[in-house]
Amino acid sequence: MIFDSLKNFAKYSVFTDDATKKISEFIAKADLNLPIGRNEIDGDKLFASVQSYTTRDLSASVYEVHHEYVDIQLILAGEESIYYTTDEKVEETKAYAAEGDCALYAFKKETATMLNLQVGDFAVFLPYELHMPCVDSVNGKKEIRKIVVKIHKSLLK
Repeated sequence: MIFDSLKNFAKYSVFTDDATKKISEFIAKADLNLPIGRNEIDGDKLFASVQSYTTRDLSASVYEVHHEYVDIQLILAGEESIYYTTDEKVEETKAYAAEGDCALYAFKKETATMLNLQVGDFAVFLPYELHMPCVDSVNGKKEIRKIVVKIHKSLLK
């Protein structure tokens, strides 16, 4: 997991140089006018999901985990909390499905770490890292416009 200011994104040598360049170029052009849904960057290996929603209460939230894709989460408008954990004993609530590349796990407060993601921040979650986005921020419920860049694990260094 990486959490930092977007201005520092290129300093992280997590992805291949070509992928880092394409991601950086996409993010530099990203604005509130991006259409909701899938936005192509480089086919199924690299794309962005633009989302718009109201954050939800922590009690209504579950962890998600991906096996094939890395998530880069960045906020265009609003702010939200994202929780993550390294606890391997959290309870699976929905088995992994290759379609959608996702499994769900119950929230366990005792081992959770909270990040408050604001405009100008980004968070990276690698495959198998449990994370729970879309939660009310430390400042309460917010309207969100967000990009989740999906990077296939083959583009990791």
